[in-house]
Amino acid sequence: MTEHRFISVAQAERLIQEHMPLLPAEAVSLEEAAGRVLREDVYADRPVPPFNRITMDGIAVSSRAVSAGRRRFRIAGRVLPGQAGRPAVVSPETDCVEVMTGACLPAGFDAVVPYEDVEISEGTAHLRVPRVPAGMFIHRKGGDAAEGALVLQKGTVLDAARLAAAAGCGKARLRVGRSPTVAVISNGNEVVMPGGPIAENQIYGINNVSIRALLEFHRIRSISTFHCADDPEQIEKVMGRALSENDVVLVSGGVSMGKGDFVPAVLERLGVRCVFHKVRQRPGKPLLFGVRGDTRVVFALPGNPVSAMVCTRRYVLPALFRAMGAWLGEDPWAELERDLAFSPELTFFPPVIAGADAGARIRARALEYHNSGHYLALVESSGFVEIPCSRETCYPAGMRVRYFPWQMVLGPSQEV
Repeated sequence: MTEHRFISVAQAERLIQEHMPLLPAEAVSLEEAAGRVLREDVYADRPVPPFNRITMDGIAVSSRAVSAGRRRFRIAGRVLPGQAGRPAVVSPETDCVEVMTGACLPAGFDAVVPYEDVEISEGTAHLRVPRVPAGMFIHRKGGDAAEGALVLQKGTVLDAARLAAAAGCGKARLRVGRSPTVAVISNGNEVVMPGGPIAENQIYGINNVSIRALLEFHRIRSISTFHCADDPEQIEKVMGRALSENDVVLVSGGVSMGKGDFVPAVLERLGVRCVFHKVRQRPGKPLLFGVRGDTRVVFALPGNPVSAMVCTRRYVLPALFRAMGAWLGEDPWAELERDLAFSPELTFFPPVIAGADAGARIRARALEYHNSGHYLALVESSGFVEIPCSRETCYPAGMRVRYFPWQMVLGPSQEV
């Protein structure tokens, strides 16, 4: 594969956005829609709520009658949830109606007095409160949304609250972006999958586990994993099959400049066009992104486990959600808790533990970090921050930097 110059993090992000294909939409049931990206606007099919809804067990009264001084009311009947209308013979000036939470407010009444504020005896209700404002304990018809109002906008990720809103609009099926099929491939003679026999000069395979877990945590489920030795023929066979069967191929390892790094050349033989190779960043400098035709993309990630995790969160996950049609909310900003030294002229992604202080500002404390093989540094981390490329060698405490929590922000105030 031809040599490519280093590009910036911003350029890498832009090129991925430009080349990531949009996956087709499909209609699924509400039961299948959790975690999927909505590809249609959803409108209220009727007012929300559709009637004046009782929100407290008690008696329905006329606030005007109470204001006129009446405290005793004849109980003219009872309305339960699902019942329509009101008792046949009733006068709101002298009567009340027992109502239950969720029932429709009987015509002629405009307030509900809870049972705990009423004394009931021999068919008569006596109020224990001096005032009953109009609208008390009534969820007004159309108070939440008018008929035809936009309830859910396409591009949202469907969580429990949004699925509840869709169900409340009478939607049994929704158009959503198809979830991508992903192949995750590690390679290296030194890598042994956990559970197998291992020599002193070998390491356990981490990347297939960590990358798959990060994707599944974000409800991307159609994932297959493979491992290859440092053998060009085996790598080509596995990656060729993965490219033919998946939307996205994630390869970790074998992407740098070493004598055993065969991935770039194999991708070229498989017809993958390199969009970029090498980013001015640490960790993850050898990152490669390529496309084959209009529907297949490849992310070739460095083999070191921190590099693979950071690149997956920083580039791969946002790309997958864009492919499904999602809005991407801006990642939050954080303030560094203490001075942070770093290598100049490379964007730095150190792992941090972050949380909000008393003023609701996010404060990020950099964790001890040795190098991109130091995967134990991620155990306590909540994510990482982005220290921009600079000629300086230290960022002072209080400096604001972008914060990338392991759990992505998906659209305004939306998370998976």
